[in-house]
Amino acid sequence: MKGMKGFIVLVIILFVVMVLAEMQMPKRFDWDTSYGHLDNQPFGCAVFDSVMMATATKGYAVTDSSLYKISSDDNRTQTHTYLVVRDYLSLSSYGYYYDEEEDEDLDLKSIQNLLSKGNHVVLAVREIYDNDGKESGYKKLGFRYHGRIHEHTNFYISRLKSFADTICDTVTWNAGNGYARRNFYFPIAWGENAIEVRPNVGAQVLAFDKYWYTTYDYDDNGISNDTVVESCDTLAVVIPHGKAKLVVTSMQLLFTNYGILDSEMSQLGMRILSQVADKPIVRIDPNYFHEKVINGGDSRSPLRYLLDNPPLRWALYLTFFVVLLFLVFTARRRQRVIPVIKRPDDQAMELVRHIGTLYYERHDNADLLQKKYQYFTEQLRREAVVDIDDSDHLDTELFTLAQLTGIKPDQLRTDVGQLQAAIQAERISDEQLKYFINLMNDITGRL
Repeated sequence: MKGMKGFIVLVIILFVVMVLAEMQMPKRFDWDTSYGHLDNQPFGCAVFDSVMMATATKGYAVTDSSLYKISSDDNRTQTHTYLVVRDYLSLSSYGYYYDEEEDEDLDLKSIQNLLSKGNHVVLAVREIYDNDGKESGYKKLGFRYHGRIHEHTNFYISRLKSFADTICDTVTWNAGNGYARRNFYFPIAWGENAIEVRPNVGAQVLAFDKYWYTTYDYDDNGISNDTVVESCDTLAVVIPHGKAKLVVTSMQLLFTNYGILDSEMSQLGMRILSQVADKPIVRIDPNYFHEKVINGGDSRSPLRYLLDNPPLRWALYLTFFVVLLFLVFTARRRQRVIPVIKRPDDQAMELVRHIGTLYYERHDNADLLQKKYQYFTEQLRREAVVDIDDSDHLDTELFTLAQLTGIKPDQLRTDVGQLQAAIQAERISDEQLKYFINLMNDITGRL
C-alpha cells in the first residue's frame, strides 16, 4: 500500500514538473499571415480585434461578408468605415474575383459603391493588382502600387524574429493630419510597396519613407559627377471621395496582433485609423465564416482548444500516458491489504466442562456411555473402515480391527461383546463407566 502511494505521489510530481517545464519553453509561433478573427498567432487579428472593440469610440465589429455583398445591401442606412486587411487585392479584370459580364473586378465596383454612399474605406493591403492595361484603380480610385527601390525591401516575414532588431527603417508621419510630425522605427519590409497617387485628387500623405540614392554621370573628359538624390516612398495616404474617405496603406501588418502589441507600430496604426474614426469601424474578414458556428460562437471544441495550446496539449498527453500506465499495472496485479486476523479463543475446554458438569449433576452414566460409544464407532468407520455394529459380518470386522490394532481377535470379541451389552443396560456404575471408556480409548489409540 505504501509503495502504491509513493508511486502516485511520484506521478503527480512528474506531471507538475512537465507542465511547468513546457510553460517555460519558448513558444512556437506560426508566422504565416491569416488575418483571422480567431487567430492568436502574430499575424492573426484576434488580439487586434479585441483591443479595437474595447477602444473604438464609435464601435468596432468583424463581419464575414464580402465587399460585394456589403456594397449591394441597400437596406443599410448608417454609414461605416470598412477596414480591409489582406495580402492581395485585385482592381482589374484579371483579379481573383473576375466577373465574366463586366470588364472590371467586383472589388473595384464595390469600393466605388461604398464610397458613393458616404462610407469610408481603409485598404491595408500588401500588394494590389491593377495590371490589365486599363489601370482601373488608378483612374477611378486615384492610386496605384509600385515596388520600392529601397535597399533590403526583399524581406521575408518568416525571418522577422532575427531581422526585427537589426534591420529597421524610419517611417515618418506627415504633419497636418491631426498629429505632429514624428518618426517611427520598425522593419522596413512592412511597407514592401509604395503608393503612387494620381495628381489633382486632393490626397493627403499620411506616412512616408525618405531615402537617398546616387546617380552617376560623366562629363566629356570622363570625370564622374555623382549626385545624391533625396526621394520619398508614400506608405499611407488618404484620398477624399466626396464626403467619404479612401485610406490606402501598404503596411497591412500594422493591423495584426503583432502590430497592435508593438509600441511603435500600434501608434502608427491608430493614427491611420483615426483619419476615419468618425464612423463605426467594420473589419471585413473573409475567413471569419469558416472559423465560427452559426450562432457566432467559437466552433472549436474544448479538446481542440487544449490541442492548440502547447502546454495544455502536453499536459493532456501526459495525463493519457499516466492513466494508461496505471491501468496496465492495475490489470497485472491488484494489490490488496492482507488483514491481520486474530486467532479465535479456544472454547472447546469450556464446552467440555459445561457438558461434563451437566452429566455430573444428572449422574446419567448410561447415557454418557452411549454417547461415547457413538463417537467410538464413528471413529472406527472413519479411520479403520470397520463397522462393529454389523452383526452379520462381525467376525470379519473384528479380524480387520485386530490386524490394525495388534489386539488378538478373541480379546476384541470379548471386549466388544461386553461393551455392546453395557450400552443396553439402564444403569452403569462409575467403575464400569471408567472401564469401558478406557477400553474404547485404548482401541482407538492403537489405530
